[in-house]
Amino acid sequence: MLPLFRQPSALRESLSYQLGFSLFLGLLVTIVVHSQMPDSPVSAYREWADAVICGLTAILVFSGQLSILPFLFGSWFNPDRWTIGRDLLFSSWVFFVVGVVNSLMLVYLGWMQFQWSGFFWQQFLQLAWGLPPISLMVVWRNQKYAALNMAWSKQIEQKIEEQGSLALGPGPELLRLQAAQTPLGLPAAEKREGAKLLVFHQGAAKGIFLEDILALYSQKGELEIYWAEAGQLAYIKVQMRLKETQEALAQQTILHRVHRFYWANLARVTSTESNARHILLFLPQLPQTIPVSKSYRKAVQDYFEMD
Repeated sequence: MLPLFRQPSALRESLSYQLGFSLFLGLLVTIVVHSQMPDSPVSAYREWADAVICGLTAILVFSGQLSILPFLFGSWFNPDRWTIGRDLLFSSWVFFVVGVVNSLMLVYLGWMQFQWSGFFWQQFLQLAWGLPPISLMVVWRNQKYAALNMAWSKQIEQKIEEQGSLALGPGPELLRLQAAQTPLGLPAAEKREGAKLLVFHQGAAKGIFLEDILALYSQKGELEIYWAEAGQLAYIKVQMRLKETQEALAQQTILHRVHRFYWANLARVTSTESNARHILLFLPQLPQTIPVSKSYRKAVQDYFEMD
């Protein structure tokens, strides 16, 4: 069971899932609250109206949790670290908070006095009726996303085989290139012309050919650049904000933005992997994979001429 909980989840940023969850939660709370109302001479219309008020309140509580908690606990709610286990923990927390709010709502609307036995029974009903279907939906949706991403990943690898890659070999093989050989199949540096990315590091300016760059990572005012130099991986970190990086790369077509924080040279992709959250690109010698997020897939589709 633990491996399942640790699997990446794509639902943290899925608006369709969040909308479905909120509607299901509102309906569930409406039914549970109505079942908890004691017999009274009040009309059925009033009973259902108050139950619907509690259901709408549950939707507002869920929306508030979805807005406030990621702001307070940004690291835990990081979409790139989100797992099925965190989905289920967050769902359980939402059910608990909604149960507390609805118990107070029933007291406020005059349907009952607050009693611990009633409070715990309401919590139990919401978890018993709500968590199993939510858990099944979380697992099913992620398996669906994982299957789609796997099919998409295979299409990319087929295109790589058809078009070829500028990389000469996987990872460590590049380290064995002789100094006389041309790094990564590019023209010799002294005879080359082409666009460069100009960066300033330790008071000096450095121009890096865009063709040589494997990937860029930009976050928190810093830009990490990985490029090929003399057959080996070179790396530099400079102070450059995300907006400045976007402006610097706006007019070129070699590096493609594939994620909020990543740009990749798609001509150098050697292979791919996938999970429910991302398609992962492998580039020669890079110590990490490059994720392709849903928002930036079109750039990859256009480059590889995928349907």
